[in-house]
Amino acid sequence: MIPTLTITTAVDGTKENAFCSNRGLCDRTSGICACFMSFFSSDGNGNIAECSNAGTCDRSKGECVCDPRFTGASCNRSDGINSISITFRTVFGTLPTIRTTVNGVTSVTVKNDGTGGSVVGTKEDAVCSNRGTCDTLHGICICAEGFTSSDGYGGPGSRGDCGYMEPVYLNSAAKVANEIA
Repeated sequence: MIPTLTITTAVDGTKENAFCSNRGLCDRTSGICACFMSFFSSDGNGNIAECSNAGTCDRSKGECVCDPRFTGASCNRSDGINSISITFRTVFGTLPTIRTTVNGVTSVTVKNDGTGGSVVGTKEDAVCSNRGTCDTLHGICICAEGFTSSDGYGGPGSRGDCGYMEPVYLNSAAKVANEIA
């Protein structure tokens, strides 16, 4: 069985902890929001004109047509907007440490002893960047000749992913000249 990790988290700046998303009055006995004009939904978060920016308004029906992965009367619910699922292709034993970085959108870097991180633009879905073989017992890459660990951005680094191609020199003089430059 391939292990799956699901993380559910709040993203700073959302109104999930504010009563009626600060767009209505909460009846605390019933738990129902009385939304301010031009807002609707169970928590007052839906905007009639915008469909929560996750859909388009069908004015003839007075309904929102939600974009893929969004649901709800105002398209304000997602099956994964604050949920991250990571499916490991190979069983590596215990789960690696997870670090998150928020830059407008939550991105997750998964590392196992500093290796195997995921950086956009790399061959993150390919085992050892298709430039080596994976030692599944130890969870490390054994790089093919001419390849070594990258920084995830095309340079040499410590990711352990075989993503960096070492420079090829025709002779030792060319290597020395390149090191001086």
